[in-house]
Amino acid sequence: MMGLEYTLFNKIVRRDVNCYYNFVCDRNGVSTGEVKEKGGWVREPKIGKGYDKPIIQHALYEYYVNNTPVEDTIRNHKDIYDFCMSQRVGRQFYVQYGQERLPQRINRYYASNKGEQLLKVRKEDESSKTSLCAGQTVTIFNDYEDKKDYDIDYQYYISEVQKVIDVVEPPQLRLF
Repeated sequence: MMGLEYTLFNKIVRRDVNCYYNFVCDRNGVSTGEVKEKGGWVREPKIGKGYDKPIIQHALYEYYVNNTPVEDTIRNHKDIYDFCMSQRVGRQFYVQYGQERLPQRINRYYASNKGEQLLKVRKEDESSKTSLCAGQTVTIFNDYEDKKDYDIDYQYYISEVQKVIDVVEPPQLRLF
């Protein structure tokens, strides 16, 4: 006879088969407080997996696990690095920030109220440009600067979290 391993959950919140939170419970259905994170919702991604606005995962966790409003999590978060995105472009491109051509191929930036568009430009055809953060002004953050106000565009991040929530909980279903 062979025994099988299993875990009981009293709640599962999932975006897709590879991205979810599982709320672990004991044999009586009582929550243990443990939450298993998977995929794009993991708050601490493994090194080498890229860096793309970890504040989104933090806000989703707080929303689903602690019932904290998304706006509260985003607006009260203090670590500027959690708002950052990074992008590496191939050798056939260069990066343009406003009118300035940036010397490096990997850039870190965050969505800001004031700033410039960040574009990936094909060297062979400079008319071929792609926004790295479509329709959004950003501030380059390659070098750390300690400021009291980074002028973060909080609404951008709130909207990004809401897009994910709308996939999990379609707005039409929330009417009932």
